[in-house]
Amino acid sequence: MIRRVDFDVISKYREEAERSGLCFAKNTLYFENFKEDTLMGFIGVLTYQNKITIKNIYVIDEYRGKGHFKGMLDFILSNYPKCRTFEATCTAMSIREFLRRGFKVSRIYKKYTKVVLSR
Repeated sequence: MIRRVDFDVISKYREEAERSGLCFAKNTLYFENFKEDTLMGFIGVLTYQNKITIKNIYVIDEYRGKGHFKGMLDFILSNYPKCRTFEATCTAMSIREFLRRGFKVSRIYKKYTKVVLSR
């Protein structure tokens, strides 16, 4: 199940997530992916009028490879049906899933790749 959560709930994973290359921003809405009160991962998004910026999707190590990343990405894409544009800055670990969902590369940085999905 995915639900909205305050940053305090996921803050204990911030250092670990930053080591993986994720960044955090003010005004980000966070959603947690959990099962039976166990946090498996989280996604942070910035919302604008017609654009969603996915700031980070993080799956805790022991839950990786079980579809949680895909589930959180699907959650955001389906819960903002009026949104015209989604963008994300991807690490090497995540870019493949964004490309599978129809995102296109818009810019390549040294360590990251920016992708955009327009509807």
